[in-house]
Order: sequence, then C-alpha cells, then structure tokens
Amino acid sequence: FGRLLQLRIVGQDSVLISLPEPQPAGTVITLTIAYSGRLPPQSLSREMTTVGADAGDQTSTNTPENSIQAEPNYAYSVNSYWYPQALVTDYATARLVVTVPQDYQAVATGTFMGESVAGADRLATFLADVPARYLSVVVSKMAPLPRTTITTPDGGTLTIDARANPRQVGATRTLTQRAAEIMKFYASVAGGVPYPSFTLLALESDLPGGHSPAYFAAINQPTPASIFTWRNDPIAFDDQFPDFFMAHEIAHQWWGQSVGAKNYHEQWLSEGLAQYFAYLYAAKDRGTNIQRSILERMRQSVRRFDDSGPISLGYRLGHVVGDGTNYRAIVYNKSVVVLDMLRQFIGDEAFAAGLRRFYRENRNAKAGTDDLRAAFEAEAKVPLTRFFDRWVLDSGAPVLKLTAVVETGGQAAQVRIEQTGTIFDVPATIAIAYEDQPTEYVTVKVTGALTEARIPLHGRVRKDGIRLQPVL
Repeated sequence: FGRLLQLRIVGQDSVLISLPEPQPAGTVITLTIAYSGRLPPQSLSREMTTVGADAGDQTSTNTPENSIQAEPNYAYSVNSYWYPQALVTDYATARLVVTVPQDYQAVATGTFMGESVAGADRLATFLADVPARYLSVVVSKMAPLPRTTITTPDGGTLTIDARANPRQVGATRTLTQRAAEIMKFYASVAGGVPYPSFTLLALESDLPGGHSPAYFAAINQPTPASIFTWRNDPIAFDDQFPDFFMAHEIAHQWWGQSVGAKNYHEQWLSEGLAQYFAYLYAAKDRGTNIQRSILERMRQSVRRFDDSGPISLGYRLGHVVGDGTNYRAIVYNKSVVVLDMLRQFIGDEAFAAGLRRFYRENRNAKAGTDDLRAAFEAEAKVPLTRFFDRWVLDSGAPVLKLTAVVETGGQAAQVRIEQTGTIFDVPATIAIAYEDQPTEYVTVKVTGALTEARIPLHGRVRKDGIRLQPVL
C-alpha cells in the first residue's frame, strides 16, 4: 500500500493505522514502523519480581554519600512499549538487532548470533526461532562468565551463558554451573527444555528482584549501599537455600514463558509452578529436611494471608490492600502447598506424568487452570474439578475432626475423619507418635463428610499420640 495514514492519541501508546481498502480474513500484512525518541527503562513490577521497603527491613546505615552505587542497567520488556506489539501478548518468532554504546553489552530474547563494533556503537544480533510471548532486552556493562552445555532429555544440547556486572564477576564465577544444574533437573521433571539457549545475568541493584523473559533471566545482586532486604518477605528463603530465588526465576523459562497464562486469574500457573519447581530443586540440592522447613514457612505465610482471597484473584490480591506481600504469600506459596497436596492426593507417579503432559500439550501457548486439571485427570484417572474449585478458585480450608481408636493388641488403629461445612477433597495427614521410635506420618484421602480408614501400627503408641496435622 505504500505509506499509510496513522493516528496516535497524545498520552497513549496505541497507534491506529488506516488501510485504504478492506482486507479479507487471513491476509498477511507486513508493517514497517519507524519511530524515535527517548524511552525510559521500565521498573520492576508484575512479572518482574521485586521486593521493596514494605516487605523488608531497612537495616543498612549506608547512604549514597558514603557507598558505592550500583552499576546502571536498563531493562525494556513486557511493561514497556519499546517495540511494536499488540495490546494482548501472543507467541511469535523474532530477530533482534540491538545497537548500544561500545562500552555496553546487550542481552535480549533469542539465541546470541554474534556482534560487531562500528565506530562508537556495538551491534548485537539475537534470533528467537522458538516462539516467545514477548521480547525483552537488558543493557548494561557486563563481563562474560564461563559457558557450559547440558544434554536434554531428547538427546539435544542446551547452551548456557552467564554475564555479570564487572564488580560481581568474582562472586558469581560458579553462576553458569549452578544454572546448568538447575536447568538439567527441570528438564528431567518437565520432559524437555523450552529454548535452545539460556543466559543468566547477575546485575547490581539497590533492590533484590529479578526477571525471566524467554531465553534469559536477570537476577539482581543488592549492593552494600542498599537499605532494603527481603528476609521477612513470604518468598525469601535465602537463609535456608541461597539459590532458591535464582531457581524460581530459571523455572519461568518453562512456566510463564514457554507455557503462558491466559489472563491474570491464571497467573498462578506462572508464579506458582515456578515456585514449586524451585521447591523441588531445594530437595534435590539440600535434602528433604530443608524442603520440609521451606514448606512449613510457606504454610505460615498462607495462614497469615489466607483471608485475602483465592489463588485465582492473581495480581488483584496485592491491589486490594496496596501491598504485594499477600499476593506473594497466596499466588506463590499457597500454590506450592496446593500442588503438594495434589501430589499426595493422586500419587507421585500420576502427578509427575500430569506435569509433563501439561507442559507437552501447552508449549508455546497460553493455558488455564482447566488445562492443568485436565492433564492431571488424564494421568490420575480421577475427577479433580472439586479439588481445583476449592483450592484455586475459592479460599478457606476444610474443617476436619479426627477420632482414633487403637485396636486390641495394638496392630492397627481405626480412624474416623469428619468434615463439616464446605466439602473439600484433601489429603489429611495423621501423625502417629510412638513411644520407642520416630513419629510416623500417614496420609488419608478425604473426599466427603465422613472418611474411615484402618492404619497399621509399627509400635506402641503414646497416649493421645494419634493427631491430625493442620491442612494449611
């Protein structure tokens, strides 16, 4: 058509383009858009996880006058219209050529194809040949860290790079290898990797936080000058497992990027599944005792904020009270608690197969809770509508009462679990305290107002030693 009439309303980001004549459905139209001007980098929000003063302690006495400031870095991603894009994100391939000053480096969505220097400029090319949900680029002064590769479950290879701001190089020399171990574990759980390459960035910042668009992830490294910490935040587990946050951000390559969320109600499929994968990796790297401790801390945060609303309320959980803490407690941590309950409810084998099916059937597409439920139902061969309705779409917890009687001879206990009020499907955990051996934990599937079971015993039970554990 040649040059087209376009209209942009002042103060808005949308551009309206007028075509000279109607076009039939399915017509492919190529638009070349040229624009210029200063575009400020975006702040960390929503899919860019961050923690501010509301979630942490202001414990540092450092001030800008007496401390080294963070290396500047500039992010352009999903919350910035830095390239022509639709109002609703969808999947597409792309080729990006990014020009930055010669002293800076760029990392963007796609596999790094090479770079060249022309005068005072550095030109870097990236190819996203696997569809991405949106495009991102980070610009900063960065030094390369050692490269590594891993073998994927299908016999292919995944190239893993890492870069860091110059002052972070010494503290992040093992970053690439740690990322490789995490990604290899995730690939074994999900049944594959989403992209042919991955780059991990360690960037200085006054705030802890991170972002994980397709093909790369950026992890903030707070400087000594920062007055913020996030040790009291519901998703801060650094004291037990320092790599937990990095493991969460890397997991977004599978959950949130390769498999996207249909809308904000489904955001738990991104943040919750990424948190669950980090929780799984904590057990592999540090053992089940650390994993159980992390799960209990998650439960504590859920109990504190469970009246905020259901998991499906998504971002609006934080908007209701003007504080993202309850959003992270519910969408991140309660999702892990619920997924772990689902694993107990349908069994380890069906749960693992359901995760792989969900990933396989929804790669490079947006998914919803119904898609996840269908994947687990297909593997478990049981209906799970009520489980997801109660635990994801609604809030609250079941009201359970346990009655236990040890049989004559002490070979077994007859247990009776009564459920009043709204009926939940729930794996109820019963703790059996013995006189001469460690406490045993037994799971009983509760699906109605009354559930009865016979539990074999393996020793002499203490008086009142059979108790029901809290569900949340």
